[in-house]
Amino acid sequence: MLTSARQRTIVKLEGGPDERATEASNALAVIQEVTSPRRLETLAHAPTSAELLDAVDAFLVWHDEQNLAAVERARQLRGQVATWNEKGTAAVPAEVFEAVRAFSNALGQEAPPAGWEAYDGTPETWDVPAASRSAKSGRAGRKTGSGAAVRPVPEEATMAMQQAARAASAISVFMNLVGLLAAPRAWAKAPAWSSRKHLLEHIDDYLAAVEQSGWTDTSGKPAFENTKAPAQLLRALCARWDPGPDVPPEIAQAARAVLAAFGLPEPSEGWDRYDPTAELSPPERLSR
Repeated sequence: MLTSARQRTIVKLEGGPDERATEASNALAVIQEVTSPRRLETLAHAPTSAELLDAVDAFLVWHDEQNLAAVERARQLRGQVATWNEKGTAAVPAEVFEAVRAFSNALGQEAPPAGWEAYDGTPETWDVPAASRSAKSGRAGRKTGSGAAVRPVPEEATMAMQQAARAASAISVFMNLVGLLAAPRAWAKAPAWSSRKHLLEHIDDYLAAVEQSGWTDTSGKPAFENTKAPAQLLRALCARWDPGPDVPPEIAQAARAVLAAFGLPEPSEGWDRYDPTAELSPPERLSR
């Protein structure tokens, strides 16, 4: 049974220790609603083309190339939404619905067993009729014994978005930190430095995020797999260092190896002369 039109609202987060992660979570909440006309009909306010474009842009700014498959799908989605926005029409083009579904799939969200066209954003319409009678509980994305996906729970969907935002935040902070360690001149200019405890926590947060995110690259392989070994080496070296103005050469080299594993080339002037302080936050501002 179709939920009466204009009853649902898009749940958005407020506050939190990481403003960018909160914005990204809210952006994903907007994007995920645009999977079918039926789903939009149940919203008190359906996203406009301009609002959807802002949401996609927020995701791209926040995501920082971490899940390459999702980033590529987001860029394709942006192109479709931009075309829709330029036309100035109210109705969502079929190409936008398809692009949102492809983007959701890249993030690891399975299509509803009933199909996207039948799903209106409520648990009751997630399952095909046979599955809805037999699958009474479970988490989003899991399978019943018959192989049918279990209906999602709205609270769990929000939690999943928050987890993804936290993972991306941990990766962003880690990259910020590694960029400073790789460039001793930038590190030396900071008025204060992260403690050994905080350095290790940031590295541990990154390694945990890599394991738990479930993100993949464009070939379908786990994302960041080749960054784990150099990150673990960096951790081992930092565990024996009392941070100060001078970065030990072996730590600088380990940080550069992490960046190389991400595909980031050495600056033309060399890491020892490179000073990215205008672009990166000083280590004492790195937040968990």
